Amino acid sequence: MLKKQSNFFKILGTVCILFCLLGLTAFAADKNIADDIYYPSVASASIKPQKGYDGKIYLFLPTNANFQSLTLNFSEEDFSSVTLSANEQTISIQSGKAFDFTPLMNASGEHLVSVSATFAGKAQTAEIIFMKSENLRSLYITSDDPVQHGRPYVDASKNNRNASGTLDLISADGQTDYNGKIKEIKGRGNSSFASFEKKPYQIKLNEKAELIQGAGSAKKWILLNNGTDQSMLRNALTFDVAPKIGLPFTSAYEYVDVYYDGEYRGTYLLTEKVEIDESRINISNTDDLIENLNKGTPAYENPVVKTASVSSKGKEPMDGNQAGSFRYVDGLKEPALPANSSHQSYLLEIDIIGRYAEEMTGFVTNKGQAITTKTPEYLTRSQGVFIAEFWQEFEDAVYSKDGYNAKTGKYYYDYCDLDSLAKFYALNELAKNIDGFITSTYFYLPSDSDKLVCAPVWDYDIAYGHNYKPDPNYTGKNPKYFMLTGYYLVKGLIQTESFRDAVKSYLSDGGLVNKVFSEAIAENGSIDTNSKLIRASHKMNYKLWNIAFKNPSNVSVPEGTTFDDTIYDLRSFIAQRISWLAGEVSQWEGSNYTIVTGPPPQTTNPFVQFFKRIISFFQRILDIFASIFR
Repeated sequence: MLKKQSNFFKILGTVCILFCLLGLTAFAADKNIADDIYYPSVASASIKPQKGYDGKIYLFLPTNANFQSLTLNFSEEDFSSVTLSANEQTISIQSGKAFDFTPLMNASGEHLVSVSATFAGKAQTAEIIFMKSENLRSLYITSDDPVQHGRPYVDASKNNRNASGTLDLISADGQTDYNGKIKEIKGRGNSSFASFEKKPYQIKLNEKAELIQGAGSAKKWILLNNGTDQSMLRNALTFDVAPKIGLPFTSAYEYVDVYYDGEYRGTYLLTEKVEIDESRINISNTDDLIENLNKGTPAYENPVVKTASVSSKGKEPMDGNQAGSFRYVDGLKEPALPANSSHQSYLLEIDIIGRYAEEMTGFVTNKGQAITTKTPEYLTRSQGVFIAEFWQEFEDAVYSKDGYNAKTGKYYYDYCDLDSLAKFYALNELAKNIDGFITSTYFYLPSDSDKLVCAPVWDYDIAYGHNYKPDPNYTGKNPKYFMLTGYYLVKGLIQTESFRDAVKSYLSDGGLVNKVFSEAIAENGSIDTNSKLIRASHKMNYKLWNIAFKNPSNVSVPEGTTFDDTIYDLRSFIAQRISWLAGEVSQWEGSNYTIVTGPPPQTTNPFVQFFKRIISFFQRILDIFASIFR
């Protein structure tokens, strides 16, 4: 009986193997050349065809690809007689052998090619659209472990930090400008990470390197996705303008085409990270002092964060986000103060209270504003007491009559450099930047100075008359109305004559901010230069990511929008905004002035307002259901 069972299982096994072989043969017969062909880009990565948002198959080639001598690779053991056809021309190609692609090209830049091959005696055909970038360097990320810690892992959560790999930067003429190891790559940003499939990243190299010429060497670099900005020009514009108006330590940038594990991911802005470093914000690095003193100790290796009251000098426990509190790492040894200084150096960010909870340390002011300490990341108790008290005195001065803190005998400009504060406000008001003084707003305090500096600039992808929909007059394309005058700090500052006078000097006709932005929108200015630079790359980017989209931030553009449309809208908004602001600030005289922060109430019918809110409510409900069942 056992022998019969054994024979039965042998027969069954043989039948299963035959079925598997037949299945594999059938599957192999359906093998598609589009799944097998690739462009050999760098030693560690090859570019594969991929599906665009429209369902078509694209091969997105880097700038250095040469259509007159193009090489494609495929398995010659699997495929034979591979040909490319277009424009009534047919070219036979061999794997790894260069050929002239130009007879198949047309004037559009989108070269639809029929690819034919024979596999297992069966003809295979696929349609692939070949597109090529221009002008930009290509940045390749190749994961050490693409299966477990490749792009899907990194894109899934900002907390996924176990990804490493190799980075290659290839010039427009095909030279290797950089090849090195990535110690860590992770997602970054808030809404820009949560709202888009095209993710922004932070890269930390094993060794310092100068990825952008002239920027200096550093380990950490940022890849901005420009997800909400269909022009992809707004951040670059701000990085161009800020140094010219005198705002220090503005991040260097460069547009690049990014390829991640063999897939094209679009046009990115490679930038410096906002951080204290000798090649970035060049002040003493308190993080280094704390690490050198505490590395290896339980307090540093397993940090315990505590919350305390500012008013009681850190002796009293408080709830995490309570006004008048600060968070610090318990048990850290305090580094010695620099000579002739009462404090260490600090890099601070004004941020949203909900995001503050995710940060290691920082403080919440008496007005309930969250301030995170980017440096030091591990804030000691005494440092927390100092910087939270210092900022509170600054806030009290800003919101007091005439900007004077009667308790300390100091004006607001004794705590913060007035020039940087006024310039930063002027730039953000002209940009109608919804994030200004709410988030991504940085201040640094050097250890050798008693004044904060309001800089550097960061995050302007929904500024400059962006398609932001909640209120088109206040936050959107309408070039009128002051936007930031009710925001944190600005609400108090704008009541102070010295601050208004400084802002007026920058935004009036011929004022520095007015002048620099006028140059930026002129011929050969920032917008003109960068739009020419990225035009081909921009076209590829939006074959992968549809230029017309909606997202949780209520940002959208109409179908059919072109790159030229986005350029026109941006340039037009800035020109009108410059003119309107110049006219308004010219009327500021002493304390006799009014600032219009939105449409006058009498110009809007209350019944119209009510019905608009009802429509907006149901639209949001529909958007939620659409996202659930997408």
